[in-house]
Amino acid sequence: TLEEDWPYFDEQTPYTPLFVDAVVSNPPYSAHYEPESHQTDERFKGYGLAPAGKADYAFLLHCLYHIKKDGVMAIVLPHGVLFRGDSEGEIRKNLILNHNIETIIGMPAQLFFATQIPVIVMILSKGRQKDDILFIDASQSYRKDKKQNVLTESDVQRIFDAVVRRKDIPHFAHLATMEEIKANDYNLNIPRYISASAQEFPYELYSVMTGMVSDKELETFKDFWEQFPELRDKLLAKSKDTDGYNIFKNIDCRKAVFEDTDVKSFLAGFNCVSESFRKLLVEKLVNKEATPSIYTSICRELFVTYKSQPLIDIYQVYQAFSDNWGLIESDLSRIALEGWKICSETEPNMITRKDPKTKRTVEEQKGWKGKIIPFDLVKEAFFSEEFDRMTHLTEEADRKKSEYTDLWENMDEDAKTQVSKEDDETVFDTKKFKTAMNSGALEEDAVRDLKEIQDAIAMEKELRKQVKNIAVELENSAKIKVESLTEEEVKILLERKWIDPVIEGIKSTGEGVLKQFISLFGALRKKYADPMSELSSKIEEISNELAGSLCNLTGSKTDMEAVKLLMEEL
Repeated sequence: TLEEDWPYFDEQTPYTPLFVDAVVSNPPYSAHYEPESHQTDERFKGYGLAPAGKADYAFLLHCLYHIKKDGVMAIVLPHGVLFRGDSEGEIRKNLILNHNIETIIGMPAQLFFATQIPVIVMILSKGRQKDDILFIDASQSYRKDKKQNVLTESDVQRIFDAVVRRKDIPHFAHLATMEEIKANDYNLNIPRYISASAQEFPYELYSVMTGMVSDKELETFKDFWEQFPELRDKLLAKSKDTDGYNIFKNIDCRKAVFEDTDVKSFLAGFNCVSESFRKLLVEKLVNKEATPSIYTSICRELFVTYKSQPLIDIYQVYQAFSDNWGLIESDLSRIALEGWKICSETEPNMITRKDPKTKRTVEEQKGWKGKIIPFDLVKEAFFSEEFDRMTHLTEEADRKKSEYTDLWENMDEDAKTQVSKEDDETVFDTKKFKTAMNSGALEEDAVRDLKEIQDAIAMEKELRKQVKNIAVELENSAKIKVESLTEEEVKILLERKWIDPVIEGIKSTGEGVLKQFISLFGALRKKYADPMSELSSKIEEISNELAGSLCNLTGSKTDMEAVKLLMEEL
């Protein structure tokens, strides 16, 4: 790419540069190239040549050259391009002075399989008049997935919205002026312009000594005090002796929060809005005309619906919807392809397993399933009595298993040896129970335990048998019911399958806000839980008690001399 500018033609065809509307690039980082051979290269004219050992800016200028005057480009690069000096510093300065750089986004580490380092996305254009640069620190915007960090849908949306709005967002985005950038000597290192997290409030000496917390430190919860006016007085008492300080009340914080009248109203209002959004989802999704393309309009409605909700992070609401969209989209795609009728159709339930003889993976049928409507949903909706009974019997069987497991674990080791398996002494062998119990070698307690284990095993087997019989009956009933569902029943079941999980997820974000407050307030209370004044008093009290005890001691001359020295220390 750098040696032979694209599009590359044969030697007989004259080179004509191609200019495009947009370029997206993820070039090799800090690659080697020969700058000496590009002294007259049009792509780098007016900006400078990247150093031989770091071709990052060479790739960037190559992409910038090929976009149209109203075009745009985005490139993934290592952070070093933001602050390295020499020829790279000169290129960076020229890009800034030419107003080419629009946005710089700092991404999380471990985002790519090829590299663990954090990277940036730089957005550039030509012919731009404004000279500001938007900095976004999205380094904390990710979800952990095994060894990789993953951008969620809400992370992407949050970044996208910040790029479009180009406004300051505390600890996330900052629109830097040319004056700021010049003051930093054209260094674009993101931490110079924005901090990804709020600074932790330092320990206050007076709070450490007294255990009281200042009004200033409580400003962290300003939004909560405004939303729930009575909550602060329930959790804290104003100090009578020291202005601007508060005493933590000895109460259950969680209980106080969730029993507060304003908190209850807040949750009720949020849930009411969510129920209105449910109606919108049902209207848009649960009908024969719905297709996956409806996603965009639903998202638009979601942001409008929840935009004015106090304390709520709208992106968490969006994530709750997005987390459940994959299943909805898959069903809508299949309905669009095969028709609405498949909502009341079944198909073989194919599973894969490893053949123990051939060791190969084979596919085989294991019963039936609904093409769209799951059998379990049908069982819960139309056969709830049988379904509940099966659930109850399963729980009983699990309890019986827990009973005999506990009995076995607490048995005498000698007794366990007589009835354990030959190849694993930690597992019992029921075939040995009868012989062991009749041998006369076991204590009465061990014989009783073995009998109880036998009874519990027998009961568990009976219960599992009943569960299996009911399960077979329910499977047959569910198949018949799915194939005879009315259109109205299909709509009810689709709402349960698609909409219920979305609304439950959204409603949980409301409680999540309160749980986070409880956690942070609890951490603050713990921070000053042991004031130095009380600790000093306790130490003095314990010292006096110890001194009193030492006075009553008797012993040898050297012992008493040691006691005397210790009392002097106290």
